[in-house]
Amino acid sequence: MKENITVIIPTHERHHLLFRAIDYYDQLDVSVLIVDSSHSFLDKKLPENIAYMHLPGLPFGEKIYAGLCSAS
Repeated sequence: MKENITVIIPTHERHHLLFRAIDYYDQLDVSVLIVDSSHSFLDKKLPENIAYMHLPGLPFGEKIYAGLCSAS
């Protein structure tokens, strides 16, 4: 089912909250795309079903659009 559902998580300067979401979505049978506009890169090993896009300084709308274009 991972191929059928992609959850896009937009974030900005909230890495401490992402760790909880990563732990949660690691247990589900879905693909996850984290779209991050933070200035610093997320320094955490991610599970296979979670992808990470680092787009520093990108506005919210453009960040969502980039995530949607990357989702399959």
